[in-house]
Amino acid sequence: MGGAGHDLSRGVLNITKNEQSFVFKNVPKGSVPSLFRGFSAPMKYKYNYSNADLRHLMDHDDEGFNRYDAGQRIVNMELDKLVEAWQAMAADERVSKKLPVSQETLESFDPIVFELMDKDPSLAREMLILPGEKEMVQKMRVYDFQAAKAARDALRLAIAGRFKKRFEELYRKYQGIAAEHEANKQAVPGGRQ
Repeated sequence: MGGAGHDLSRGVLNITKNEQSFVFKNVPKGSVPSLFRGFSAPMKYKYNYSNADLRHLMDHDDEGFNRYDAGQRIVNMELDKLVEAWQAMAADERVSKKLPVSQETLESFDPIVFELMDKDPSLAREMLILPGEKEMVQKMRVYDFQAAKAARDALRLAIAGRFKKRFEELYRKYQGIAAEHEANKQAVPGGRQ
């Protein structure tokens, strides 16, 4: 994707080995690869995206799954940092200190909550679901459910705090839509549409 979020070109690369390199020429500066577009099944791959690259994909990619994947990568990086921070704390600090959630991570949710929620609420909802503790501990050498819970709770509460007013506004909006739908259903004889 180009710097402004535009599709640069479409093409197919055949990946036939476990590890391969590809060289692209005349790629504009600031371009971010949006990999495996149009696949019918998600792919597991490693690419050294920066946080800024992931935010760019999360904000501009027109491929829903790639937007979701970029968001999940940002969330997982933050959760990993929070787990490490929790594990580094002494037992008494764990009770009295809050885990420090990155402002940059919280800001990455702005386009989801303020723009995507109106354009594609289903995708926005999926992007706001944090990985579960079971999923988090599966990446750990030694399962630490307490650290996973503490990290997930810290991020969840930070997101809820940052977007409290917007979430309340959305709640009222969708409550109104649900009430209107129910009233229309009741107006039709037998409650059928």
